[in-house]
Amino acid sequence: MRHATHTFSRRLGALLLCLALLTGLLPMSAWAAEGDAGLPEQSTAQTSTEGGGVSDEDTTPGETRGENPGADDRGTDESPAGDGSKDNPYQISTAEDLLRFANLVNGTLKGKKADADAWVVLIKDIDLGGSAGNPWPPIGSNSENAYTGTFDGKGHTISGLYINSSSDNQGFVGYLGQSGVIQNLAVAGAVTSTGSDSNVGGVCGYNDQGIIQNCRYSGTVAGKIAGGICGYNSNKGESSSDAGVAPGTVENCLNIGEVTATGSQNPNIGGVCGYNNNVATVTNCYYQASDNLLGIGGGNSTGEATSKTETELASGAVAYLLNGKDAGKDTSVWRQNLDNDAAKDTYPVPDTTHGVVYQIGNGESARYSNYETGSKPTPTPTPPP
Repeated sequence: MRHATHTFSRRLGALLLCLALLTGLLPMSAWAAEGDAGLPEQSTAQTSTEGGGVSDEDTTPGETRGENPGADDRGTDESPAGDGSKDNPYQISTAEDLLRFANLVNGTLKGKKADADAWVVLIKDIDLGGSAGNPWPPIGSNSENAYTGTFDGKGHTISGLYINSSSDNQGFVGYLGQSGVIQNLAVAGAVTSTGSDSNVGGVCGYNDQGIIQNCRYSGTVAGKIAGGICGYNSNKGESSSDAGVAPGTVENCLNIGEVTATGSQNPNIGGVCGYNNNVATVTNCYYQASDNLLGIGGGNSTGEATSKTETELASGAVAYLLNGKDAGKDTSVWRQNLDNDAAKDTYPVPDTTHGVVYQIGNGESARYSNYETGSKPTPTPTPPP
């Protein structure tokens, strides 16, 4: 009897063990089938927590999870179209692309070798959305990583530039080196440097034998050596006869922004250029007139940096002058909508989608129009059928 009972107990135990194993293999949905007692479905996405956790949605393009997304990590991991060569320049269309390019030039783009002579074209207007928490890292910061490529704005505008730094050589481009070019670009923002020399400009801080042409700046610039377009324009030589020396060049540029000094120790501030060194040149440039502001703050001040009133800037006269030998031609870079059917421009723009400016008459009686004859053509009436 005891043997039979023992056998029955062993069989019952085995049966219960099998039932336990079978129920463990059932899907969780089976447990949830009766009412709401089942376990909730688990999400595969990380969620934010009070302890600082992040979700997939909280990361920005180019940010590496678990690392500090400082100035060198902002931007996108995706390269823009182009390879940075003269024949196939990078095509920049977003703030993220532009920031990535700045870090590429500066050698701060992770996993990439510095490419200081890359060529770029803008294909859209870009708002950098700059602020104290989102400052711009100037493209090139000193002679060791000077920008020596060509940056062609193609008439587009970069707005929202924000820099407030204690370092020298501050601007959209910090340090432009020999053979470097910035052209056909409008920049708007606020740039301040409290550095010992500062060398601060809206478009370029320090121009070391490069070329800045057909550029416009609007906004504010402040520094010890400060200019609306360029802070310090240099040729790094003693005279124009120095072998191998190409002078820094600023030509056909316009500043409609405000330039002020930081500190009181012999500042050099200019509407176009803060300091023009030796035989470096400033040619056919203009700035909006401001009390006691010279076009070139110090150094060789014989360049062409002329103040213009708001009325002159609005009239089309300055747009016409900025084009030099191309004035009144379809090849002109500087344009302004005056009396065509488009919205009127208060200031000239280096944008060929706007109206060509023609001069009508000469001397004090000259006026300016988007029509070669000085007035909109009268439509030819359609003859009746």
